Amino acid sequence: MIKRYIGELEIYLQYCGRTIDDRAKYLGNIILPDGRKWNFANLQSRVGCPGTRPEDFDAMAESAVDFATYYTSHNRDDNTPDWAPSAELADAMEEASYSGMAEDSGYIVLRKREG
Repeated sequence: MIKRYIGELEIYLQYCGRTIDDRAKYLGNIILPDGRKWNFANLQSRVGCPGTRPEDFDAMAESAVDFATYYTSHNRDDNTPDWAPSAELADAMEEASYSGMAEDSGYIVLRKREG
């Protein structure tokens, strides 16, 4: 597995091949500093993405955090998908990702923890 960092989150990704429409597929998990984690099994890239370059893993780490932090306690309804983390976990991941935010361009993805 490939490891990336966004804020205080550790994101683990494994390339799993291609979809019928030529998207790279990944599985992995996001781990909070306290050890809680959210597993994902069918994260997909854009069409034609090679999938195994370092920058592909960077982009997919950002996508994983986007999905994990979307269904927070203030953004849930009866249509929340089964794969979404619990509201409590999504809230914690959202908070832990804040220190990894760039001012106007999304997340800052690190390949090694600084320090």
